[in-house]
Amino acid sequence: MTDPLSRRVSRLEIREERTRQRLRAAQNSRLSSAGLFFLTLILAAARPEWRIEAPAVIAFTLIFGALVRRTANLKRHANHLASLAAFYRRQARRRAGLAIEPRSPEALSEALAAAGPEADLTLIQDLNLIGPHSLFTALDETVSDGGRAELVRALLAPGLDKAGAEARQEQIASLAAERWFFIRLLIAAGETEMGLSTHQAREFLKKPLAPERFGRWVLGLCALWLLCLAGIAHGLVSGSPLLPPAVLASAFIAASLFAFNSLGPVHGKGVGLALHLSALVALFSRLETRDRRRYGELLSATFASRPSRQLRRFHFVLGFLSAESHPLVYLVLNGLFPWAAVFSWALERERKRIHASFPQCLNELHHLEALVSLTFLYVYQTKSFPRLHAKPRLEFTALTHPLIPRDRVVANDFAFAAGQSLGLVTGSNMSGKSTFLRAIGINQTLANMGAPCFAGNFETSVFEIASCIQVSDSLRDGFSYFYSEVLRLKRVIEDVRAGRPVLFLIDEIFRGTNNRERQIGSRAVIKNLVSPTSLGFVSTHDLELTSLEQKLPGVVNLHFREEILGGQMLFSYKLQPGPCPTTNALVIMEQAGLDVGEV
Repeated sequence: MTDPLSRRVSRLEIREERTRQRLRAAQNSRLSSAGLFFLTLILAAARPEWRIEAPAVIAFTLIFGALVRRTANLKRHANHLASLAAFYRRQARRRAGLAIEPRSPEALSEALAAAGPEADLTLIQDLNLIGPHSLFTALDETVSDGGRAELVRALLAPGLDKAGAEARQEQIASLAAERWFFIRLLIAAGETEMGLSTHQAREFLKKPLAPERFGRWVLGLCALWLLCLAGIAHGLVSGSPLLPPAVLASAFIAASLFAFNSLGPVHGKGVGLALHLSALVALFSRLETRDRRRYGELLSATFASRPSRQLRRFHFVLGFLSAESHPLVYLVLNGLFPWAAVFSWALERERKRIHASFPQCLNELHHLEALVSLTFLYVYQTKSFPRLHAKPRLEFTALTHPLIPRDRVVANDFAFAAGQSLGLVTGSNMSGKSTFLRAIGINQTLANMGAPCFAGNFETSVFEIASCIQVSDSLRDGFSYFYSEVLRLKRVIEDVRAGRPVLFLIDEIFRGTNNRERQIGSRAVIKNLVSPTSLGFVSTHDLELTSLEQKLPGVVNLHFREEILGGQMLFSYKLQPGPCPTTNALVIMEQAGLDVGEV
């Protein structure tokens, strides 16, 4: 049966195509009406006795205007349908566990930049948190670069305790009822001519539009202008001016021209700032209409300062300075009144007002964007919120990896019994050990964020995640594969020893060294990881390590296995209790064509 989201996409695509057909018909009609209009004028010129010029002009103007409006509406509606179809197409692919294109070409680079130099790049790589097909692309429905940065911060450093994560769960469930509003908000943001770079808008707001001594010039020019008016008025009343009007006017015009170089850049800077702010007007206008009882905590600064009104006022004042584009008009205005000085001062005042409150409004917008991305996760992918415990605990049923196609992914169940804290996972090559560890790590990341998880039931605590899954040589630092792994394991052990709640995920421990030293090192690491405050998993090919279950009370053996039927390996990818009873390395070598006979 076709997925409901896919059916919705198909219906929207059909509606879009029909709308575009009507759009093409309206465009052809508009072109035809223009042609008929000019033909009528030619015929009227050829037949002077026809008195149809005025009626023809009026009729065709009305028809042409109606067709222009219709084509604009049809084009807007077609683009809206295309954006809506694209949104549901993303949700359908995410629900199926398929890769999607990043929201914008710069989204991934912005996400990595937002992670910052202090981010745990190991965790990003191990759990595939940011990348072309990653947890980030499975979540990202933000509309600005600031929103993407907020989502990345939530992914990498949730900073939530149990109460905070549970409060986030309640927010997500509450906002799910508003999904239509957020879809329209998302589409409206995508229809802006410029991308929403709130970082640039914030930086532009910090910069003054006018020079430092700008206020003195305004006061001086206004005083000189008032003096000119007073002198002219005195001359008109008394008949004997204090100073010749030409002298006063010349002094004012000279001062205006002298200040022109200082005031000239104000309009250009104002236009640049307005372009960055204009895309935000529609967003904040919509947000300011929401129910304050539901959004009061999320948008308190937005409701208090009404940023859309501030932005419109800025555009209104900027409009008076746009006379600069008409040099003759601009010279006349400034010759009669300190036009540029007064409105430049007013524009700078509006910038200061916006800068005082707008950064906090942007922070609320960014936070809401990240929250809406998690809300769409809840609405379209999974509604299973984890149950959080104060003490270290990990138990789940039907846990899956969200980035594996749903028709291939295998769900697993597991629970640490009382006194157990380390799962030692053995198994054959390609049996599913690494995917299992990543599935746990990704779902724990979602749980830490207060987001729903990909499991039938997921009971856990708010853990710090420490991983050592995908190790590589560090050419920059001159580290070998083995030494890089040692350093990462050292950090994991330090995190566990610090007594903080840690979920550790270690894959193929010490794979970079020989068998004897690998076993000695692995035993030492596992011993140090058994802790009452931390939980985790260590996978290995060394079946000899399974004896640790009898020596260390916190260790429990688990495994993945395969079956060989008709010379073919079949993997179940199901987690089983106990040590792995099978190996497949030699079988894989033989199937690849290697001669593995005894030497």
